[in-house]
Amino acid sequence: MTHSNHRRGSVDSLSHDFVVMMMAAKGVNDEGAGPKIQRFIELALSNGAVNCAVGKAGNMHTASPEAILDTAPSGIGGMAAFDSAEKLANMLTALTKADLGISVIVSGLFDMVDDCCSRAGIKRHTIEYSLGIWGKTSKLPDEKLLEVSTMCGHAMVSPKLVQRMVKDIQRGVHTIPEAAIELAKPCTCGIFNPKRAEELLQAMVASSAEVTAQNLISIDASKCDKCYACEAACLEAHPDHNKPLCIVDASLGPGVSLHCLHCGNAACLKACPTGNIYREERFGVVAMHGNLCIGCKQCVMACPFGMIVWDQAKGVSTKCDMCLDRLYQGQAPACVEGCPTGSLSVPDTMGVAQKQRQLALATTMATWDRSAEVPTYDYQAGEVRLDAETAARVQAAVEQAKRAGAGKSDGGR
Repeated sequence: MTHSNHRRGSVDSLSHDFVVMMMAAKGVNDEGAGPKIQRFIELALSNGAVNCAVGKAGNMHTASPEAILDTAPSGIGGMAAFDSAEKLANMLTALTKADLGISVIVSGLFDMVDDCCSRAGIKRHTIEYSLGIWGKTSKLPDEKLLEVSTMCGHAMVSPKLVQRMVKDIQRGVHTIPEAAIELAKPCTCGIFNPKRAEELLQAMVASSAEVTAQNLISIDASKCDKCYACEAACLEAHPDHNKPLCIVDASLGPGVSLHCLHCGNAACLKACPTGNIYREERFGVVAMHGNLCIGCKQCVMACPFGMIVWDQAKGVSTKCDMCLDRLYQGQAPACVEGCPTGSLSVPDTMGVAQKQRQLALATTMATWDRSAEVPTYDYQAGEVRLDAETAARVQAAVEQAKRAGAGKSDGGR
Protein backbone atom coordinates (compact mmCIF):
# COMPACT_ATOMS: atom_id res chain seq x y z
CA MET A 1 0.00 0.00 0.00
CA THR A 2 1.07 3.63 -0.30
CA HIS A 3 0.09 4.67 3.24
CA SER A 4 -3.02 6.33 1.84
CA ASN A 5 -4.43 3.96 -0.75
CA HIS A 6 -4.15 0.32 -1.78
CA ARG A 7 -2.06 -0.05 -4.94
CA ARG A 8 -3.31 -2.81 -7.23
CA GLY A 9 -1.65 -4.93 -9.85
CA SER A 10 0.36 -8.04 -10.59
CA VAL A 11 3.63 -8.91 -8.84
CA ASP A 12 5.50 -8.25 -12.08
CA SER A 13 3.96 -4.80 -12.49
CA LEU A 14 4.42 -3.82 -8.84
CA SER A 15 8.07 -4.87 -9.06
CA HIS A 16 8.64 -1.54 -10.82
CA ASP A 17 6.76 0.62 -8.35
CA PHE A 18 8.06 1.97 -5.03
CA VAL A 19 7.07 4.97 -2.94
CA VAL A 20 9.22 6.68 -0.29
CA MET A 21 7.73 9.24 2.13
CA MET A 22 9.38 11.33 4.80
CA MET A 23 6.83 12.78 7.20
CA ALA A 24 7.51 14.87 10.31
CA ALA A 25 5.13 14.43 13.26
CA LYS A 26 3.26 17.60 14.15
CA GLY A 27 4.22 18.80 17.61
CA VAL A 28 7.04 16.27 17.86
CA ASN A 29 9.71 16.93 15.23
CA ASP A 30 8.04 19.29 12.77
CA GLU A 31 9.91 22.35 14.00
CA GLY A 32 12.91 22.89 11.76
CA ALA A 33 11.86 20.00 9.50
CA GLY A 34 11.78 22.14 6.34
CA PRO A 35 15.50 21.94 5.44
CA LYS A 36 15.41 18.19 6.06
CA ILE A 37 12.44 17.77 3.72
CA GLN A 38 14.32 19.85 1.17
CA ARG A 39 17.28 17.51 1.51
CA PHE A 40 14.93 14.53 1.04
CA ILE A 41 13.72 15.98 -2.28
CA GLU A 42 17.31 16.64 -3.39
CA LEU A 43 18.20 13.03 -2.69
CA ALA A 44 15.10 11.76 -4.49
CA LEU A 45 15.91 13.77 -7.61
CA SER A 46 19.57 12.74 -7.60
CA ASN A 47 18.64 9.06 -7.24
CA GLY A 48 16.31 8.89 -10.23
CA ALA A 49 12.84 9.53 -8.80
CA VAL A 50 10.21 9.42 -11.55
CA ASN A 51 7.95 11.69 -9.49
CA CYS A 52 8.17 13.69 -6.28
CA ALA A 53 6.35 16.48 -4.46
CA VAL A 54 6.17 18.45 -1.27
CA GLY A 55 3.33 20.51 0.19
CA LYS A 56 1.23 22.42 -2.33
CA ALA A 57 3.93 23.07 -4.90
CA GLY A 58 2.66 20.28 -7.12
CA ASN A 59 4.58 17.27 -8.42
CA MET A 60 7.58 17.27 -10.75
CA HIS A 61 5.27 17.04 -13.79
CA THR A 62 3.34 20.20 -12.92
CA ALA A 63 6.13 22.21 -11.25
CA SER A 64 9.86 22.53 -11.81
CA PRO A 65 12.31 20.79 -9.47
CA GLU A 66 13.49 24.25 -8.43
CA ALA A 67 9.95 25.25 -7.43
CA ILE A 68 9.52 22.06 -5.40
CA LEU A 69 12.86 22.58 -3.65
CA ASP A 70 12.03 26.23 -2.91
CA THR A 71 8.72 25.17 -1.34
CA ALA A 72 10.21 22.31 0.68
CA PRO A 73 11.40 24.38 3.69
CA SER A 74 7.80 25.36 4.44
CA GLY A 75 6.55 21.77 4.48
CA ILE A 76 6.66 18.89 6.92
CA GLY A 77 6.63 16.06 4.41
CA GLY A 78 8.05 14.97 1.08
CA MET A 79 7.15 12.10 -1.24
CA ALA A 80 8.82 10.37 -4.16
CA ALA A 81 8.15 7.47 -6.53
CA PHE A 82 10.78 5.16 -8.03
CA ASP A 83 10.52 2.66 -10.86
CA SER A 84 13.22 0.16 -9.88
CA ALA A 85 14.54 -1.64 -6.81
CA GLU A 86 18.04 -0.42 -7.69
CA LYS A 87 16.96 3.22 -7.40
CA LEU A 88 15.11 2.49 -4.16
CA ALA A 89 18.18 0.85 -2.62
CA ASN A 90 20.32 3.84 -3.62
CA MET A 91 17.75 6.24 -2.13
CA LEU A 92 17.63 4.34 1.16
CA THR A 93 21.44 4.26 1.30
CA ALA A 94 21.56 8.03 0.76
CA LEU A 95 18.89 8.64 3.42
CA THR A 96 20.74 6.43 5.89
CA LYS A 97 23.93 8.43 5.39
CA ALA A 98 22.05 11.74 5.63
CA ASP A 99 20.51 10.66 8.99
CA LEU A 100 17.83 13.36 8.89
CA GLY A 101 15.99 12.10 11.97
CA ILE A 102 12.51 11.94 10.47
CA SER A 103 10.42 8.81 9.87
CA VAL A 104 10.64 7.24 6.44
CA ILE A 105 7.84 5.10 5.01
CA VAL A 106 8.61 2.80 2.08
CA SER A 107 5.83 1.25 0.04
CA GLY A 108 6.32 -1.74 -2.22
CA LEU A 109 6.44 -5.51 -2.37
CA PHE A 110 7.67 -6.65 1.05
CA ASP A 111 10.44 -9.00 -0.08
CA MET A 112 11.88 -6.43 -2.48
CA VAL A 113 11.70 -3.61 0.07
CA ASP A 114 13.38 -5.80 2.71
CA ASP A 115 16.15 -6.59 0.23
CA CYS A 116 16.65 -2.90 -0.53
CA CYS A 117 16.80 -2.13 3.20
CA SER A 118 19.42 -4.82 3.64
CA ARG A 119 21.50 -3.34 0.82
CA ALA A 120 21.29 0.04 2.56
CA GLY A 121 22.47 -1.52 5.83
CA ILE A 122 19.19 -1.05 7.69
CA LYS A 123 16.25 -3.19 8.76
CA ARG A 124 12.61 -2.18 8.74
CA HIS A 125 10.94 -2.16 12.13
CA THR A 126 7.25 -2.19 11.12
CA ILE A 127 5.09 -3.68 8.39
CA GLU A 128 1.60 -2.46 7.56
CA TYR A 129 -0.66 -4.67 5.49
CA SER A 130 -3.60 -3.52 3.42
CA LEU A 131 -6.64 -5.74 3.78
CA GLY A 132 -7.81 -4.76 0.32
CA ILE A 133 -11.17 -3.29 -0.63
CA TRP A 134 -14.40 -4.65 0.84
CA GLY A 135 -18.07 -3.99 0.24
CA LYS A 136 -19.85 -3.60 -3.07
CA THR A 137 -16.75 -4.17 -5.17
CA SER A 138 -18.96 -4.71 -8.23
CA LYS A 139 -19.41 -0.92 -8.23
CA LEU A 140 -15.69 -0.41 -8.75
CA PRO A 141 -14.23 0.39 -12.17
CA ASP A 142 -12.48 -2.28 -14.22
CA GLU A 143 -9.41 -3.75 -12.53
CA LYS A 144 -7.09 -2.52 -15.30
CA LEU A 145 -8.26 1.04 -14.73
CA LEU A 146 -7.78 0.67 -10.98
CA GLU A 147 -4.18 -0.44 -11.45
CA VAL A 148 -3.49 3.02 -12.87
CA SER A 149 -5.84 5.21 -10.80
CA THR A 150 -4.83 3.75 -7.41
CA MET A 151 -1.27 4.95 -7.91
CA CYS A 152 -2.62 8.26 -6.63
CA GLY A 153 -3.09 7.85 -2.90
CA HIS A 154 -5.95 10.34 -2.67
CA ALA A 155 -7.79 9.04 -5.73
CA MET A 156 -7.22 12.25 -7.69
CA VAL A 157 -6.65 10.29 -10.91
CA SER A 158 -10.08 9.43 -12.26
CA PRO A 159 -10.59 6.04 -13.94
CA LYS A 160 -12.49 7.93 -16.65
CA LEU A 161 -9.38 10.01 -17.28
CA VAL A 162 -7.47 6.76 -17.76
CA GLN A 163 -10.08 5.65 -20.30
CA ARG A 164 -9.78 8.97 -22.10
CA MET A 165 -6.00 8.66 -22.27
CA VAL A 166 -6.31 5.20 -23.85
CA LYS A 167 -8.60 6.66 -26.53
CA ASP A 168 -6.28 9.64 -27.04
CA ILE A 169 -3.36 7.27 -27.60
CA GLN A 170 -5.34 5.24 -30.12
CA ARG A 171 -6.35 8.41 -31.98
CA GLY A 172 -2.85 9.85 -32.04
CA VAL A 173 -3.59 12.78 -29.69
CA HIS A 174 -0.96 11.62 -27.18
CA THR A 175 1.94 9.21 -27.21
CA ILE A 176 2.00 6.67 -24.38
CA PRO A 177 4.67 8.64 -22.40
CA GLU A 178 2.68 11.87 -22.88
CA ALA A 179 -0.51 10.21 -21.65
CA ALA A 180 1.31 8.84 -18.58
CA ILE A 181 2.47 12.37 -17.69
CA GLU A 182 -1.07 13.72 -18.12
CA LEU A 183 -2.27 11.10 -15.63
CA ALA A 184 0.52 11.97 -13.19
CA LYS A 185 -0.38 15.68 -13.06
CA PRO A 186 -3.51 15.46 -10.81
CA CYS A 187 -1.59 13.55 -8.12
CA THR A 188 -0.33 16.53 -6.09
CA CYS A 189 1.40 14.24 -3.57
CA GLY A 190 3.80 13.06 -6.27
CA ILE A 191 3.52 9.31 -5.64
CA PHE A 192 1.96 8.48 -9.03
CA ASN A 193 4.49 6.45 -11.02
CA PRO A 194 4.34 7.55 -14.69
CA LYS A 195 6.83 4.90 -15.81
CA ARG A 196 4.62 2.12 -14.51
CA ALA A 197 1.65 3.94 -16.03
CA GLU A 198 3.36 3.70 -19.44
CA GLU A 199 3.54 -0.09 -19.14
CA LEU A 200 -0.09 -0.35 -18.02
CA LEU A 201 -1.32 2.00 -20.76
CA GLN A 202 0.60 0.07 -23.40
CA ALA A 203 -1.08 -3.16 -22.30
CA MET A 204 -4.53 -1.53 -22.30
CA VAL A 205 -4.05 -0.02 -25.74
CA ALA A 206 -2.89 -3.37 -27.11
CA SER A 207 -5.79 -5.30 -25.58
CA SER A 208 -8.43 -2.81 -26.72
CA ALA A 209 -7.10 -2.33 -30.24
CA GLU A 210 -9.66 -3.42 -32.80
CA VAL A 211 -8.61 -6.29 -35.03
CA THR A 212 -9.15 -4.82 -38.48
CA ALA A 213 -8.69 -6.14 -41.97
CA GLN A 214 -7.25 -9.45 -40.83
CA ASN A 215 -10.17 -11.08 -42.62
CA LEU A 216 -9.80 -9.18 -45.90
CA ILE A 217 -7.51 -9.66 -48.88
CA SER A 218 -6.78 -6.55 -50.92
CA ILE A 219 -6.43 -6.90 -54.69
CA ASP A 220 -4.40 -4.60 -56.94
CA ALA A 221 -5.56 -5.67 -60.40
CA SER A 222 -2.84 -3.58 -62.10
CA LYS A 223 -0.22 -6.00 -60.72
CA CYS A 224 -2.00 -9.24 -61.63
CA ASP A 225 -0.43 -11.01 -64.62
CA LYS A 226 -2.92 -13.91 -64.60
CA CYS A 227 -0.30 -16.45 -63.54
CA TYR A 228 -2.82 -18.32 -61.32
CA ALA A 229 -0.15 -18.75 -58.63
CA CYS A 230 -2.72 -17.80 -55.98
CA GLU A 231 -4.99 -20.67 -57.04
CA ALA A 232 -2.06 -23.09 -56.99
CA ALA A 233 -0.99 -21.90 -53.52
CA CYS A 234 -4.57 -22.30 -52.26
CA LEU A 235 -4.80 -25.89 -53.48
CA GLU A 236 -1.39 -26.69 -51.98
CA ALA A 237 -2.52 -25.29 -48.61
CA HIS A 238 -5.84 -27.18 -48.80
CA PRO A 239 -5.03 -30.56 -50.38
CA ASP A 240 -8.41 -31.95 -49.33
CA HIS A 241 -10.20 -29.51 -51.67
CA ASN A 242 -10.77 -30.28 -55.35
CA LYS A 243 -11.04 -26.61 -56.34
CA PRO A 244 -9.18 -23.46 -55.29
CA LEU A 245 -11.08 -21.24 -52.86
CA CYS A 246 -9.87 -18.08 -54.59
CA ILE A 247 -10.79 -17.58 -58.25
CA VAL A 248 -8.81 -15.65 -60.86
CA ASP A 249 -11.28 -13.98 -63.22
CA ALA A 250 -9.85 -12.56 -66.48
CA SER A 251 -13.14 -12.41 -68.36
CA LEU A 252 -12.99 -8.60 -68.63
CA GLY A 253 -9.34 -8.46 -69.66
CA PRO A 254 -7.33 -7.62 -66.51
CA GLY A 255 -6.87 -10.48 -64.09
CA VAL A 256 -8.56 -10.20 -60.71
CA SER A 257 -8.10 -12.72 -57.91
CA LEU A 258 -11.51 -12.93 -56.23
CA HIS A 259 -11.91 -13.93 -52.59
CA CYS A 260 -14.58 -14.28 -49.93
CA LEU A 261 -15.23 -10.92 -48.24
CA HIS A 262 -16.19 -12.48 -44.88
CA CYS A 263 -19.14 -10.09 -44.71
CA GLY A 264 -20.10 -8.46 -41.44
CA ASN A 265 -23.70 -9.53 -42.08
CA ALA A 266 -22.90 -12.75 -43.88
CA ALA A 267 -25.83 -14.07 -45.95
CA CYS A 268 -24.26 -17.54 -46.24
CA LEU A 269 -24.01 -17.87 -42.45
CA LYS A 270 -27.68 -16.97 -42.03
CA ALA A 271 -28.77 -19.28 -44.85
CA CYS A 272 -27.00 -22.38 -43.52
CA PRO A 273 -29.61 -24.56 -41.76
CA THR A 274 -27.13 -26.83 -39.93
CA GLY A 275 -24.66 -24.42 -38.34
CA ASN A 276 -21.86 -25.60 -40.62
CA ILE A 277 -20.94 -21.96 -41.29
CA TYR A 278 -19.74 -19.90 -38.32
CA ARG A 279 -17.78 -16.74 -37.52
CA GLU A 280 -14.40 -17.35 -35.94
CA GLU A 281 -13.93 -15.00 -32.96
CA ARG A 282 -10.29 -13.95 -33.10
CA PHE A 283 -10.07 -12.75 -36.70
CA GLY A 284 -13.75 -12.45 -37.63
CA VAL A 285 -13.36 -14.95 -40.45
CA VAL A 286 -16.51 -16.60 -41.80
CA ALA A 287 -15.50 -20.27 -41.89
CA MET A 288 -16.97 -23.74 -42.21
CA HIS A 289 -16.80 -26.61 -39.75
CA GLY A 290 -16.84 -28.95 -42.74
CA ASN A 291 -18.64 -31.89 -41.18
CA LEU A 292 -22.18 -30.48 -40.99
CA CYS A 293 -22.81 -29.70 -44.66
CA ILE A 294 -25.82 -31.56 -46.09
CA GLY A 295 -25.36 -30.29 -49.65
CA CYS A 296 -28.49 -28.14 -49.71
CA LYS A 297 -26.68 -25.33 -51.58
CA GLN A 298 -28.54 -22.66 -49.58
CA CYS A 299 -25.23 -20.85 -48.95
CA VAL A 300 -24.30 -21.06 -52.63
CA MET A 301 -27.52 -19.33 -53.61
CA ALA A 302 -27.34 -16.80 -50.74
CA CYS A 303 -23.83 -15.48 -51.39
CA PRO A 304 -24.22 -12.29 -53.47
CA PHE A 305 -20.61 -12.53 -54.69
CA GLY A 306 -20.56 -16.13 -55.85
CA MET A 307 -17.69 -17.01 -53.53
CA ILE A 308 -19.08 -20.27 -52.12
CA VAL A 309 -17.28 -23.07 -54.00
CA TRP A 310 -19.42 -26.12 -54.78
CA ASP A 311 -17.56 -29.42 -54.76
CA GLN A 312 -19.55 -31.58 -57.15
CA ALA A 313 -17.53 -34.71 -56.43
CA LYS A 314 -18.14 -34.57 -52.68
CA GLY A 315 -21.56 -32.93 -52.84
CA VAL A 316 -20.64 -30.24 -50.29
CA SER A 317 -19.88 -26.53 -50.34
CA THR A 318 -16.54 -25.00 -49.34
CA LYS A 319 -15.22 -21.47 -48.96
CA CYS A 320 -12.13 -19.45 -48.14
CA ASP A 321 -11.24 -19.38 -44.43
CA MET A 322 -8.27 -17.01 -44.84
CA CYS A 323 -6.02 -19.99 -44.04
CA LEU A 324 -6.89 -19.73 -40.34
CA ASP A 325 -4.13 -22.13 -39.32
CA ARG A 326 -1.63 -19.77 -40.93
CA LEU A 327 -3.18 -16.67 -39.33
CA TYR A 328 -2.85 -18.27 -35.89
CA GLN A 329 0.89 -18.64 -36.57
CA GLY A 330 1.24 -15.01 -37.66
CA GLN A 331 1.55 -15.90 -41.36
CA ALA A 332 -0.28 -14.44 -44.35
CA PRO A 333 -2.88 -16.53 -46.24
CA ALA A 334 -1.33 -18.95 -48.73
CA CYS A 335 -2.62 -17.03 -51.78
CA VAL A 336 -1.08 -13.75 -50.52
CA GLU A 337 2.26 -15.38 -49.83
CA GLY A 338 2.15 -17.23 -53.13
CA CYS A 339 1.43 -14.14 -55.27
CA PRO A 340 4.72 -13.28 -57.07
CA THR A 341 3.71 -9.78 -58.18
CA GLY A 342 2.38 -8.29 -54.94
CA SER A 343 -1.12 -8.05 -56.34
CA LEU A 344 -2.54 -9.56 -53.14
CA SER A 345 -2.05 -8.22 -49.62
CA VAL A 346 -3.71 -8.09 -46.22
CA PRO A 347 -4.25 -4.34 -45.75
CA ASP A 348 -3.98 -2.27 -42.58
CA THR A 349 -7.30 -0.52 -42.95
CA MET A 350 -6.87 1.23 -39.60
CA GLY A 351 -3.66 2.83 -40.85
CA VAL A 352 -5.26 3.75 -44.18
CA ALA A 353 -8.22 5.38 -42.41
CA GLN A 354 -5.88 7.41 -40.18
CA LYS A 355 -3.98 8.70 -43.22
CA GLN A 356 -7.26 9.59 -44.91
CA ARG A 357 -8.28 11.61 -41.84
CA GLN A 358 -4.91 13.38 -41.88
CA LEU A 359 -5.45 14.24 -45.54
CA ALA A 360 -8.95 15.57 -44.81
CA LEU A 361 -7.63 17.73 -41.95
CA ALA A 362 -4.75 19.05 -44.03
CA THR A 363 -7.08 19.83 -46.95
CA THR A 364 -9.45 21.70 -44.66
CA MET A 365 -6.62 23.74 -43.15
CA ALA A 366 -5.32 24.56 -46.61
CA THR A 367 -8.61 26.33 -47.42
CA TRP A 368 -7.69 29.02 -44.87
CA ASP A 369 -5.21 30.33 -47.39
CA ARG A 370 -6.17 30.10 -51.07
CA SER A 371 -2.54 30.51 -52.03
CA ALA A 372 -1.49 27.43 -50.06
CA GLU A 373 -0.74 24.21 -51.84
CA VAL A 374 -3.67 21.77 -51.67
CA PRO A 375 -2.24 18.60 -50.11
CA THR A 376 -2.29 15.28 -51.90
CA TYR A 377 -1.81 11.72 -50.72
CA ASP A 378 1.16 9.86 -52.20
CA TYR A 379 -0.02 6.24 -52.17
CA GLN A 380 3.37 4.86 -53.18
CA ALA A 381 5.20 6.68 -50.37
CA GLY A 382 2.23 6.24 -48.01
CA GLU A 383 2.18 9.84 -46.80
CA VAL A 384 0.42 13.18 -47.21
CA ARG A 385 2.36 15.70 -49.30
CA LEU A 386 1.88 19.39 -48.55
CA ASP A 387 4.00 22.52 -48.48
CA ALA A 388 5.84 23.52 -45.30
CA GLU A 389 3.66 26.58 -44.65
CA THR A 390 0.44 24.57 -44.74
CA ALA A 391 2.01 21.88 -42.56
CA ALA A 392 2.92 24.58 -40.02
CA ARG A 393 -0.66 25.89 -40.05
CA VAL A 394 -2.00 22.38 -39.41
CA GLN A 395 0.40 21.84 -36.51
CA ALA A 396 -0.44 25.25 -35.04
CA ALA A 397 -4.15 24.45 -35.20
CA VAL A 398 -3.59 21.13 -33.44
CA GLU A 399 -1.50 22.78 -30.69
CA GLN A 400 -4.11 25.51 -30.24
CA ALA A 401 -6.83 22.87 -29.85
CA LYS A 402 -4.73 21.04 -27.25
CA ARG A 403 -4.19 24.24 -25.27
CA ALA A 404 -7.89 25.05 -25.42
CA GLY A 405 -8.72 21.56 -24.16
CA ALA A 406 -6.19 21.88 -21.34
CA GLY A 407 -7.69 25.22 -20.34
CA LYS A 408 -11.12 23.66 -19.99
CA SER A 409 -9.86 20.65 -18.02
CA ASP A 410 -8.09 22.76 -15.36
CA GLY A 411 -10.88 25.29 -14.93
CA GLY A 412 -9.34 27.81 -17.31
CA ARG A 413 -6.33 28.57 -15.10
